[in-house]
Amino acid sequence: MYTFLFVLGSFLTAALASSSQPIPKSNKQKFCESDFVGTFTVWGKGENYTHVFYNGLTHEIFKTDGSIKTGSLITVFTNRLKEHSGICWFESGKKYLINGASANGSLFISTSDAISVDEWTTIPDDTKKPLRDGTYLPCQKKE
Repeated sequence: MYTFLFVLGSFLTAALASSSQPIPKSNKQKFCESDFVGTFTVWGKGENYTHVFYNGLTHEIFKTDGSIKTGSLITVFTNRLKEHSGICWFESGKKYLINGASANGSLFISTSDAISVDEWTTIPDDTKKPLRDGTYLPCQKKE
């Protein structure tokens, strides 16, 4: 009897776990979990076997770990597969809001962590305002 209940419980747990969706993160959570948040104009695009990379210039910076400054030329990496949260559609000459992890002056971005993946000019004011006025600050220290 106990074996049956254990097996039944295991199946129910597995079924519920596979059908439940993760709770979406708020923009503040995405902001606070990022090393860098700012606007970026794409100048060039390339790719290799695993990544798409964009070269460009930073403009407004809302959060930084200090390695990237306004006017910096940077490289932004993302997975080349959309199915793996890759952002593969940025166009040269357009400005985007980007956020993600930084290392050695480069950024790593994904759709799952992005505050927005749209062109900066199309992002609504209710998303831009908290970035510009510091509403998302302070963030708790990462542990």
